[in-house]
Amino acid sequence: MKFSKAKELGRAAGAEAVDESGLDADELLATLRPGHDSWSESAAGARAHAIDGVPDDDVLRTAYYAAYDVGAAERIGELTK
Repeated sequence: MKFSKAKELGRAAGAEAVDESGLDADELLATLRPGHDSWSESAAGARAHAIDGVPDDDVLRTAYYAAYDVGAAERIGELTK
């Protein structure tokens, strides 16, 4: 799998997680504040990368979860404008 594909999958999964969270705008914004767990933390615990077909490669996993947080933050931005 290419690095760019891992990032693409992670970004999409992060955005989807926000959509499925059921949180309102204030709750979503709170998840972006310092001290709050990142969106990717629970996803990593659930091994979301494996569910999305990203191999257990340190570089690809890191790219996936970094992009997961970017996708979540972007989606929150879209929803809270």
